[in-house]
Amino acid sequence: MTREELFERYATGERSFIKIDLSGTQFGGLSITGIDLSGSNLTEVNLSEVALYGANLTGANLFYCDLTGANLSGANLSGANLQCTNLRCADLREVNFRDARNYKQVADLLAAFFFNTILDDGSIIEGPKFYE
Repeated sequence: MTREELFERYATGERSFIKIDLSGTQFGGLSITGIDLSGSNLTEVNLSEVALYGANLTGANLFYCDLTGANLSGANLSGANLQCTNLRCADLREVNFRDARNYKQVADLLAAFFFNTILDDGSIIEGPKFYE
């Protein structure tokens, strides 16, 4: 699916885009809140500065995905592949990382904001915390 096709369908109210291939797509700075991209291939996708709050990214492949400054608050990333994912300055409030694969191999978490975030091991960061 192309970026244009996704946005046409999103604009008509569709939010379910399960198991689609968007590898290499550029989305920087856009808003796709509440979207369901579970099981999708988001390898090398640019989602920097994108509003993704409430998104379902369960089981998505985010290998080398750029989420710099993205708003992921309330997103579900359980079971997602996060190897080499850039989460620098991302808003990770109330994100679910439970069972996320390769969480320890995230490329960059510098200045990411955590609050009530469920980590891959099931532990919770309850208070506001910036990753340093």
